[in-house]
Amino acid sequence: MALKRDGRKLEKELEDYYVSGETILKGIFAFVVAALLVAGGVYAYIKVRTLTPEKVQALIQEVEVGIADARKLSGDSAELNLATARITEAKAFLRAGQLEKARSSALDAQKLLPKRTEGGDVTPPRFDGTITAVAGKVEIQRANRTSWENAKQDMKLVEGDFLKTGPSGAAEVLAIDGTFFRIKANTLFEMHRANTGYQGGGEKGARRSGGKVVVGVIDTSTAEGSQSYIKTDAVTAEVGQRSDVAVSVDDARSTETSVYRGGATLRVEGGSSAALAEREAATVARGAKDIGPRRRIPDSPQLLSPEDNFAIDLRKGGQVTLKWKKTDAQRYRLQVAKSRLFVDDSLSVDLSDRTKTEASLKVTEEGLFFWRVMALGATTATNSEWSKYARFRVQATGSAPTTGEPPTLTLKRPTVYGTVVMLEGKTSPGANVLVNGENADVDISGNFKKTLTVNVEGAQEIVIQAIDGQGRKTERREPVVIQF
Repeated sequence: MALKRDGRKLEKELEDYYVSGETILKGIFAFVVAALLVAGGVYAYIKVRTLTPEKVQALIQEVEVGIADARKLSGDSAELNLATARITEAKAFLRAGQLEKARSSALDAQKLLPKRTEGGDVTPPRFDGTITAVAGKVEIQRANRTSWENAKQDMKLVEGDFLKTGPSGAAEVLAIDGTFFRIKANTLFEMHRANTGYQGGGEKGARRSGGKVVVGVIDTSTAEGSQSYIKTDAVTAEVGQRSDVAVSVDDARSTETSVYRGGATLRVEGGSSAALAEREAATVARGAKDIGPRRRIPDSPQLLSPEDNFAIDLRKGGQVTLKWKKTDAQRYRLQVAKSRLFVDDSLSVDLSDRTKTEASLKVTEEGLFFWRVMALGATTATNSEWSKYARFRVQATGSAPTTGEPPTLTLKRPTVYGTVVMLEGKTSPGANVLVNGENADVDISGNFKKTLTVNVEGAQEIVIQAIDGQGRKTERREPVVIQF
């Protein structure tokens, strides 16, 4: 749900919000970085060729001493807890004889250790969030800088960094406490500091993250044990644990907050406050001291068929009928896209006034498609949120080679942020991938990624399975360490 905005006016506003500039140091910086990358590559090559269990064990012990010294100086921190998890992971890889993975985990832990300045102060390298997905035009402005650069997946964000999305842009950010920020088109978002030991006025002991929406729309999803806040010029929305909340800011800086799951508390500086329950929304005008009346949000439609990851054969007509469960709404909006972020440039179908709870489509190209449905109210302020998306794969029979072998399955090492595991890999084209029993997004070439929440602490195994159309299966197991 979003307040109505003038897209062209908003895009110009985003472009002008901060003045971008180029500096003469930019070229020098690029040259230095390139030189360091070359030197680092040669060093890494030599290290890998001479890698032994004894050298990896020595590195692990060195980092463990560094962690112990850091705890004596500054106590517990999110970085040191993450470093400890990485070392535990390195030990598991070493026991399994996977030396390069063990070394990589130990080096990751080493990077998280605090550094000393010339004055002797300890300055821990830290970040507050990671960009996990980007689609369309998305730019980042680093804290205390005036220039913008293209945002990319896996970039780290710290307090004061800005993300700006264009008319066909979208991004997802994972905060270090496990909260997801989904940043929609035409949005300017500022990252705030995150921590793992919040003791404020909300749920005691919960981890906490936050940010500010200057203009645009952001969806916030908190995890078990985490909470968040979203500031605007009109209000602060404090989001509870296990909650899904959307915050929308229009051109006049009025803020609309919608709670789809869990709860949120709205606080106006120097004014009133109100708790929003599940399926409730309210609006606060900029400069107002009171919060507008609560409105009920209709239920989001449940997708019924086809089943997720359904395969469609172009040679048999390429027909598919999409069905969803009827709600108390009279009209529905249906979208089909080639991106799970549903940016405008990826949309294949956008039907905004469906009275029936199904739609028959004819597809004419191969690929992986995503679809979702929204229940429409009398106004945009009473629309439901989008349903969870489902996927269908379109291919011509015989386009993917068939052999007597099970599908291939290669993996990158999982990245762990607290209870959230991010996994990427590749399988044979046409195969389906399950990660701990949950479907991953697999494109037409076999590339896939999956973000998984694991609510069991300690050493765990992530089970990844690739299954082809004949039921043949390839399975891999990846060890990770989960810390609350």
